[in-house]
Amino acid sequence: MDRQQLLANKKILIIDPSEKIENDKTFCFWANQEDEIYRDYASIISHQWSSIQINESSPEPIAPLNYYHINA
Repeated sequence: MDRQQLLANKKILIIDPSEKIENDKTFCFWANQEDEIYRDYASIISHQWSSIQINESSPEPIAPLNYYHINA
């Protein structure tokens, strides 16, 4: 049998043995409130930003987009 076909039509399960003791994943995205991705995830957005501040500078708006954060 050809080695490239050994896993054809097979499913693989990978089990990570380490324990999860903290939330270490997030999902963030830039969008307008009219965008489909915003509408799809609006109910689970945990935080959003409409401005950005770098070091000691004044906050600057990031319009027309907002930056959204979802806990994983």
